Amino acid sequence: MKQPLARLMLTLTALFILPIWSAVGQTPTRSPMLAYIHFGDTEITLKVWEAETNQTFDLGTIPEPGAVPFAWSADGQLAFVSDRDGNQEIYVWDGESLTNISQHAADDNWPAWSPDGRLAFTSERDGEGEIYIWDGETLTNISQHTAHDGGATWSADGQLAFMSERDGEFEIYLWDGETLTNFTQNPAYDGMPIWGDDGRLAFSSQRDGNLEIYVSDGASVTNVSQNDAFNDRPTWSADGRLAFISDTDGNSEIYLWDGDSLTNISQHKAEDSSPRWSADDRLTFTSERDGNREIYTWDGAALTNLTQNPANDFLPAWNADGHLAFVSDRNGDYEIYVWDGTSFANISQSPDHQDSLPLWWSP
Repeated sequence: MKQPLARLMLTLTALFILPIWSAVGQTPTRSPMLAYIHFGDTEITLKVWEAETNQTFDLGTIPEPGAVPFAWSADGQLAFVSDRDGNQEIYVWDGESLTNISQHAADDNWPAWSPDGRLAFTSERDGEGEIYIWDGETLTNISQHTAHDGGATWSADGQLAFMSERDGEFEIYLWDGETLTNFTQNPAYDGMPIWGDDGRLAFSSQRDGNLEIYVSDGASVTNVSQNDAFNDRPTWSADGRLAFISDTDGNSEIYLWDGDSLTNISQHKAEDSSPRWSADDRLTFTSERDGNREIYTWDGAALTNLTQNPANDFLPAWNADGHLAFVSDRNGDYEIYVWDGTSFANISQSPDHQDSLPLWWSP
């Protein structure tokens, strides 16, 4: 099963109403939970590991993952894409039961939760991708256009940003609960919006001829990458700094924008990728500088190799308690490990199979 995982890694590093069954018949407690993808012998499934009890819940089959296969809500519900009904549908797991909230023969994908518990997703039921919102009872098409719309993401105050091709090239549109606004208004490609906690919106744009990172505060737009190279994967810290990858130095490096200046914090000729912030504003990324993939963290002053293992360690994901989940093949197969600040534990325990894409929920 290495081949499907290899395709997934390319996707992830370049870049799922009726209760139907009970997961293992038990409800996990409200301690941190970790969702991840398991590649079995004949199918791909979604699993959830509950930290306090060390239980694993099998949520059933999913298709080979695309850009956003699952998402946690603030209160610990998991939305994901499943093809168990013959096409891609959006399911929600509340800790006890599964609910198919999309219920349509067309494909649905890219779930995204709002802070108040509404779920946006992309649906092809109208011929092209449209943005639908589920409020717990009803579905509403908020994009309503024949062109493709997708990639929804919510701000802290409940605004929805998404990508739309209705103007001939992808633009970023905003929905405030009532009206749609073309936010970027530029003939070049604008896409992959990501909100900061303070309401600023970062996005990728080709308006200068290459892919650059821009930030809008609602009044003005700033090009924060400012080079003629490839820049991608912006991610916000809780204190408002922006990290992204750039090959302006001839290889993939991690850059940090603090609102005023840019800093190359990885500074190495090897490939560095997958920047992720912890809750206490440490920046973690994957580096190949040691001849294999390792996970490094930067605390504002120094770099530290957290994993220190001759195997490959990558795709880091923090929870609010400072525990780090990642993928490692140190036992011969890709499995999910968790570092608690002192020691490492293999939590997926699936020899001869592959696991990937860890994503935390913390209370």
